[in-house]
Amino acid sequence: MSSADLDTVRTLAGLARLALSDEELARYQGDLARILAAFETLARHEGDTPSDPRTCSSPGPEPGRTRADRPLPSLPPEVILAPAPAHEENFFLVPKTVGGER
Repeated sequence: MSSADLDTVRTLAGLARLALSDEELARYQGDLARILAAFETLARHEGDTPSDPRTCSSPGPEPGRTRADRPLPSLPPEVILAPAPAHEENFFLVPKTVGGER
């Protein structure tokens, strides 16, 4: 679809179940033409950029290499729970949202 004639806009409006006036159809015809032109521009440039992000200019980790997963110290529960409006032991208390009362 390289052009946006009035019949195309009318068909698309029907598929979207939109009831558009003739003035709206004419306005959207211009909008659709600009959208289609943008997609044609993108299609012309397809393949111009690398699809593999590792081929970009910024350095990154080698393929298949990850950093070591090592445990780090956690904050104490008192610090985590301090801003909570309500808590019990080491758990946040929140209102029940499903199934009625607590």
